Amino acid sequence: MIDKTISYLKKHGKAVFFDAEHFFDGYKKNALYAMRVVKAAVDAGAELVVLCDTNGGVCPMRSMTSCRTYPGRRALHWGSIPTMTLRRLSRAASWRSEAGCRHVQGTVNGYGERCGNANLCSIIPNVILKMGGEGLERERLGQLKELSLFVDEMANFIPDKHRPYVGESAFATKGGSM
Repeated sequence: MIDKTISYLKKHGKAVFFDAEHFFDGYKKNALYAMRVVKAAVDAGAELVVLCDTNGGVCPMRSMTSCRTYPGRRALHWGSIPTMTLRRLSRAASWRSEAGCRHVQGTVNGYGERCGNANLCSIIPNVILKMGGEGLERERLGQLKELSLFVDEMANFIPDKHRPYVGESAFATKGGSM
């Protein structure tokens, strides 16, 4: 089914991102089968394979190990695993460039249908400033605060002044704001 679906979309000129839902749960139970699913997507022409921690229970190091086991991983554009977790691992679990990931999924301010969604307002600056990643010019990082505030306003939420990078107190010191 994976091959037929991706082949059909490719034949009609579509770029295909394959979300491997529940990948890590499946990998834990049957790693060989999980890798065969990924291989089917790659062989059919998927531009990106996103390994999903759908239930949000996988520790970042364990998921990186799973990513590294795919033999052709360097030739493939990996997607960073969209994580939704009650244990607040989503930010850490989204830092996958070391394992070859080139795509991040998350939400603004971490809002979504589940708690613990990966917050792009923290991930983007961390990937660019701390890990040398690309995708957004450094000069535009300042716009994340404006975006964060806009989303809070539209969602009718009070902005969390302690959010990394975009919160009112993000760069405050004991002596006051920087």
